[in-house]
Amino acid sequence: PGWTLNYEMFFYLVFASSLFLKHSYRFVTVAAFFAFLLVAGNLVQGGDIFEFYSRPIVIEFIMGMAIAKYGVKLPLVAVPLGFFMMVFMQSAPVDRAYTLGIPAMLIVAGALSAEQRLPKWKLADVLGTASYSIYLFHLLALGMMVQIWPYLDLGKEAFVALSFGFMLLTGCGMYWALERPIIAFFASRRNRNKIDILQPEQMVRT
Repeated sequence: PGWTLNYEMFFYLVFASSLFLKHSYRFVTVAAFFAFLLVAGNLVQGGDIFEFYSRPIVIEFIMGMAIAKYGVKLPLVAVPLGFFMMVFMQSAPVDRAYTLGIPAMLIVAGALSAEQRLPKWKLADVLGTASYSIYLFHLLALGMMVQIWPYLDLGKEAFVALSFGFMLLTGCGMYWALERPIIAFFASRRNRNKIDILQPEQMVRT
């Protein structure tokens, strides 16, 4: 998934830069910047790097920011509509922003409208917490399954089911073994640094 990480790091850089602006200007400024990149990418030949970061996929960052900032919630029917679009638009001769990005936006915004009505589901919480590790390591897990599957030869359906489960287990395992300890380590350092800069009377109260 390295190619998508390049986009994510680029977004983090742009968004972090916007923190110097007033809160009311941040969304508009970042959205305008990505919109400018998209338009410029269609008008100017700026080399491979410029072409990479001006693809329509940058629209997905604007959609995600809009959902977060304005609390966009669509009717629940948007969820199956999004999945329907993902499946049946894959062969369409358009960019993935339209075959995956917009459908994903429909799924997320539709699911948010049902968030308060759904019961708590522990498995969903676990998978959500480990989702970044699942994203980072799912291809490694899939590659392992591809290597060992000729020795099992249980059929295509079994391959899909077992590979899906193995990717989830691998991601969750990497979260507990790697991501969670790293987060805890930096969280403890941050808390320790906060204590170090406290005045003596504040330390007493702390």
